[in-house]
Amino acid sequence: MKFERLGNICTIRNGFAFNSDEFSDKGIPVVRISDLSNGIATADKAQRISFDAKYDRFKIIDGDILVAMSGATTGKFARFKSIEFAFQNQRVGCFIIKDRSVLNDGYLFFCLENLKKEIKKKAYGGAQPNISSGDIENLKIPLPSLPEQFRIANILSKAENLIAQRKESLRLLDEFLKSTFLEMFGDPVRNEKGWEIVKLKELVKCLDTGKSIQSVEIEAAGEFKVLKTSAVSWGNFIKEESKWLPLNYFPPKNHLIKKGDILMSRMNTCELVGASVFVFDEIKNLALPDRIWKFILNENNDINSYFLWYSINWSSFRKIISSISSGTSGSMKNITKIGVLNLQVIHPPLSLQTQFADIVKKTEILKERYQASLAELENLYQSLSQRAFRGELGVKEDPVLLAAEPGVGYFP
Repeated sequence: MKFERLGNICTIRNGFAFNSDEFSDKGIPVVRISDLSNGIATADKAQRISFDAKYDRFKIIDGDILVAMSGATTGKFARFKSIEFAFQNQRVGCFIIKDRSVLNDGYLFFCLENLKKEIKKKAYGGAQPNISSGDIENLKIPLPSLPEQFRIANILSKAENLIAQRKESLRLLDEFLKSTFLEMFGDPVRNEKGWEIVKLKELVKCLDTGKSIQSVEIEAAGEFKVLKTSAVSWGNFIKEESKWLPLNYFPPKNHLIKKGDILMSRMNTCELVGASVFVFDEIKNLALPDRIWKFILNENNDINSYFLWYSINWSSFRKIISSISSGTSGSMKNITKIGVLNLQVIHPPLSLQTQFADIVKKTEILKERYQASLAELENLYQSLSQRAFRGELGVKEDPVLLAAEPGVGYFP
């Protein structure tokens, strides 16, 4: 397969420097870099400007491929999706294919995705990330026959659609839990259902925390790891965000994290202070840092840990947690044990809490399956796209390609 310089088969048209003073909520949308997101550009939130024929040469239509040419997102590509045309703002590049009998735009888009790293290398040479149309046009892509381009684009598109479906399934499961909680208990702050209100300290024996221990950033060290503060965000526990503890250091048993724990960030950025997570998986040899609390629940009280975590992770409750935080230095904030333990929470009958917990457990099993499937699909997509960019997807019977085809049972 031959490789062709991009500038020989397409050009990149630069946008126009529209006067922001002329923007309004009526007229023709102007697509800016901020309108490019997750591979798609839309006019949904775009600023608009009155129509003028002099801007016609900066017109973009549905399906056009755009690229961010400056700023933090330099090299970000997107397909324009809209039933109406728009104008192209400055520092947004638009790919113009010279001959569509030579190059398919769908194939081009997938090839460009593989050029992101190379574009970033060229763009980040100075203080302000920036790349020229000439820099991009000098890059090369594999150029098979047009039918082969269609086939490769079709296969990658199928894999991409499967990834989108898995992500949507995960989102819907989260929405299902939210709606179920709301139906069973109502908003835990407004308490429309009139549940008993208790202070958190009546349910929680203490908020345990680890120690500030010097860790080592190497591939392997001792037997134990300690969490980084970044491991805890709103609802997301990233256990891989951890560092090795020194050789022969053994954290106290009560500082180790286990399945079923509720963790809360006591010191973090303004957005993440007070963030909490539930540990759904089995965890081994992972210790608490000094900036994360572990909830130790009172014994023999009527509280279910799943229910409690979901209550304090509810959006309206998050605002209350944030309101009791105080600044330390820079953008960091912290919350006190007293402040958290004095927070008021709803306390429905344990039987109802347990019923909700059973729903959470079953839903988490489904989420694990979808997440495993998503990881496989993403690996498959990366393999396919990399091989396409290297010009190695020439055999239709390739089993890796067939895995992306529908009806083969690769993913249930």
